[in-house]
Amino acid sequence: MSAFAYDKVGQYGKEVVTYIERNKGVLKATDQKKYTIYTGKDGTYSLFADLIKKEKFDAAETLLKTKQFEDFKKT
Repeated sequence: MSAFAYDKVGQYGKEVVTYIERNKGVLKATDQKKYTIYTGKDGTYSLFADLIKKEKFDAAETLLKTKQFEDFKKT
């Protein structure tokens, strides 16, 4: 869905979290469609955001290599 490079998690992770939170989970994907990702406490995004906020960038990178953010809906 995205073109986010794993090795850039430390560089851009905080911006990604800020963007997702500001836009209530709505993202524009590489296919130019908008998707709303699940941002609940039991989802992948929540784990990712917690790791980024704790500056555990290596763990956040590993998480993204094994899991994707769950879609809520295509908008």
